[in-house]
Amino acid sequence: MNAEPASDLLRRTGPPEPVPHVDPPRASDPRFTEVVPHHARLVSLYDQAIFGEGPTWWPARDILVWSDVEGRRVLGWHADGCVRVVIDATPFTNGNTVDRDGNLIHCEHGNRRLSRTSPDGRYEADLTGWLWTGLIERISQDQRSWTCGEVRRRVRSRSC
Repeated sequence: MNAEPASDLLRRTGPPEPVPHVDPPRASDPRFTEVVPHHARLVSLYDQAIFGEGPTWWPARDILVWSDVEGRRVLGWHADGCVRVVIDATPFTNGNTVDRDGNLIHCEHGNRRLSRTSPDGRYEADLTGWLWTGLIERISQDQRSWTCGEVRRRVRSRSC
């Protein structure tokens, strides 16, 4: 996999585009407006991904990343509004999270494994072998990010 190729710019710097055909939020509980104000409007950060999923904020790089699964790449939205390819030619990466060390952890659908990308762009395959969907569901239900080491131990012990 290639980290940030030379022609990685997909969207130029600028404000997000408003999505005009979506109604503003309506709150039946006033506490909702403390989180999402009634005047909030939906905006589009980028709409050219083939099949996007797995968004997560990557603090070490200060970007919002997500997978374009069928496009076989991981994309990143920067605070100035530009969108760049973060990782190109992925093995159908379909989920992302960040571990305690600031690495971006990926679920690779194509290879049926986890991998990681360090903040400096180094890619490392996690050789835990076949990782089944049930484990990923249990990880997400745990409501915290697991490091690859924690996942490895649980896979080996089958304690999930």
